[in-house]
Amino acid sequence: MVAIADRLYVVPAELPKLLAPTKDGLFIADDADSVRFLGIDYEDRSYQMRDKPGITRSMIVNGCVNRFYHLKRRSSLEGFSIAKATIDEFIEGSQLIENGEDKIAFGTRPFRQGTIKTWVAYLPIAKTADGKNFVWCLFGPDTSNLTTFYKTAGSIEELFARFEGKGDFMTLTTAADMISPTTGDWIYDTVRDIDLVPPDTKLDKVASVLDH
Repeated sequence: MVAIADRLYVVPAELPKLLAPTKDGLFIADDADSVRFLGIDYEDRSYQMRDKPGITRSMIVNGCVNRFYHLKRRSSLEGFSIAKATIDEFIEGSQLIENGEDKIAFGTRPFRQGTIKTWVAYLPIAKTADGKNFVWCLFGPDTSNLTTFYKTAGSIEELFARFEGKGDFMTLTTAADMISPTTGDWIYDTVRDIDLVPPDTKLDKVASVLDH
């Protein structure tokens, strides 16, 4: 299994999940997390976000964390506790230096997309490998083309520094220092409804969870 993991599109670190069942058991890919980290082309596209009234904070968190890991073919289950610890650390640090950013650690900034006024949501979800900076998720809310981008920065001011006064969404998302995780398959990389729910959500419950 380890030797052929690449051909199975499975990251070796995730193989224990597939090998955990006994000879009388099965690993069943029946939730949002398993479908996405295994790269399964789940065909149900009946739920359309563009027909819905809007995006909630929980959808943003789910989309940010799920995609950060799933685009690297990793399970996102543990990512939510990491994100919680990261945002707590950021808030605590901001309080210590009294820069006021502790109150806006998870927020939105206005942007333009062409002639349309829109916004982008942001929150820290992890630390960099050296522990010196935060990895921030930037979430674009256009329901016909939801997007997530990732960037490292030590503060919110630093995160948006080069875009102040420009306010253009394209300028933000095409910056050279953006982290752009990808599987190499642009169709798979597109944000789907199953990215916006908790990772352990069963596939037949995705629509009801989103509506709720």
